[in-house]
Amino acid sequence: MRQKITILILFLVVLLLPSQVSASSDVYIKDYYVDATVESSGDIYVKELFLLTGDYNGYERIINYRNVNAKAFDGTKDSFEGSDIYNGTDIELLSIRNVEVPTNYSFDLIRQEGELFQESQMASSGMRGVYQVETTGNGYRYRIYNPSNGGTNGFMIEYRLKDMAILHSDIAEIGWNLFTDEQADDIEHFLMKIHLPENKNELRAWAHGPLNGNISLDGKNLITVEIDDLRAGTPMDVRFAFDKDQAAYATKTTGEEALPMILEVEEARADQANQERMKARVLYYGTIGISIAWLVGLIFIIIYIYYKYDREYQSTFPGKYFRDFPSDDTPATVGYLFNKKIRPDDLSACIMNLIEKKVLKFEENPEKKNDYILTYIETNGTVELSPSELQIVSWLFDKTPGNTMTLSQMKKDAKKDYEGFYQEYTLWKTCCESEAKAKNFFEKKGKWPTFAAVYAFIGFLIGVLTANFAEILWLPMIVFITAFAAMIYFLTFTRRTKEGNELYAKWKGLRNFLNDFGKFETKDLPQIALWGKYLVYAMTFGCADKLMKTMQIKVQDLGPEYVEMTPYYNYHYMNSMLIFNRTMNRSVNSAVNTAISTRTAAMSSDSSGGGFGGGFSSGGGSFGGGGGGGHF
Repeated sequence: MRQKITILILFLVVLLLPSQVSASSDVYIKDYYVDATVESSGDIYVKELFLLTGDYNGYERIINYRNVNAKAFDGTKDSFEGSDIYNGTDIELLSIRNVEVPTNYSFDLIRQEGELFQESQMASSGMRGVYQVETTGNGYRYRIYNPSNGGTNGFMIEYRLKDMAILHSDIAEIGWNLFTDEQADDIEHFLMKIHLPENKNELRAWAHGPLNGNISLDGKNLITVEIDDLRAGTPMDVRFAFDKDQAAYATKTTGEEALPMILEVEEARADQANQERMKARVLYYGTIGISIAWLVGLIFIIIYIYYKYDREYQSTFPGKYFRDFPSDDTPATVGYLFNKKIRPDDLSACIMNLIEKKVLKFEENPEKKNDYILTYIETNGTVELSPSELQIVSWLFDKTPGNTMTLSQMKKDAKKDYEGFYQEYTLWKTCCESEAKAKNFFEKKGKWPTFAAVYAFIGFLIGVLTANFAEILWLPMIVFITAFAAMIYFLTFTRRTKEGNELYAKWKGLRNFLNDFGKFETKDLPQIALWGKYLVYAMTFGCADKLMKTMQIKVQDLGPEYVEMTPYYNYHYMNSMLIFNRTMNRSVNSAVNTAISTRTAAMSSDSSGGGFGGGFSSGGGSFGGGGGGGHF
């Protein structure tokens, strides 16, 4: 009990240490590189390289060049939020390749040539170096066969998006969906570079998607987009406005002065994103703060509860060993003092105690090997029995002829009439618990532990909030685990009364003595007449087998002459009793467990089957193109 508070505090401290959390999926994209160039024709030349890690057959990349559901462009501000003017006209696939992934690499890996894959109409799982192309309503699906058994493969796709640039009266513009909700795998790191080699004057760029993304401008010729932890199913798009000379031969024109309306649309999106970002920061740091405060509070509550309600009283018994019997309580009552519950071992001990009291006797069954006969001896009230002991006698012998019962019959009854056996066992347990509770061994908890359990339950709610808003896994995991452990502790801890703990200390001393029985010289041991009673309580303490083996050695040391001087014991009887004790304990435990398990099985149910860079704006997927993909 003294170590309980230390263990709980160390448990909380260890859990508070930051830890790495593994990816939510065994297959994920470690790095996704995109290198794009805007051409004078209005096309976009694109090279994609994504490094797929895990166990898979290949990857299915969906690339869209249009949105068939986009509304028609009409020159209004709403049209600049998303319309069919942003659709391309086709995709020209140039190549699909495999790129070997070295230990150390960078974005420049996209410059590698790689191994060229071939199109095939008959590809299947397990094949390598081939791909299939399927037309979809908005673009194409490229199924690339490049299996991996837990390593990392580099998939490179080279293509051209046709007619993506729009010429307005004042500027040129492209709105490009990179991903829609069709993206099925998480991307650990996304990096895209968009080149505008002939651009000289105007360059504005915006990105929409996860709020943790960033878009930046490097002069007038390069746009960089970077995102860490791009979750599967998250739409993402970019929009950029630039000199008309960069796409001088583009065929899509509007005649509209577009930049003012684009700025108005994007400023509204940026304002909304900044509000969401501020809200996210408040929720992020707020839930983290609440979680940490809750954990600190829990530590103080555990300390208070332990010292106020859980730490045992100091006993006046100073020694390690106690050779006598501290009280005349039954083995079941002593078992309750130790465990606050009644166990099958206690039933075996109580039966042995009735033999010690000469209420029962045992003898070998001549008709069956390794079996014993129990016989009830009428005492006519000369031996005082407790209600639980009377229940044992009634249970075992009321329905048997001649006041006899074999251990084998007990096991048969437990299996054949499991319901009746279970009811009798439950009635006996109830009697034992009533007798033990009348002794007032344990204190009542009061209101504070109930409050502490409610506080622990609040931790589950805080864990849910932290998981939703903080987007870190290790902290809510700590909160969940500690809340669960604390709730179990608050609901189950007990403390003995001063009198109960004093008695417990002495019985514990007797248990220590029985455990160390073999360490004492035979001449220093108590008289052999007490050994049978020692064996009774050893069954409750769980050291009966060890004690029996020691006693058998000690009996041989004493010799039959000394043993036979006692009025009740003799050498052969002592050995028989030791063997019977072991057999009876196993039989009783087997019978009880059989009845409980059979009853449980019978009752169970059947089974059944501004544009100058910065953070992202919220949203994504407003323009033409897009797509996604996933491993297979």
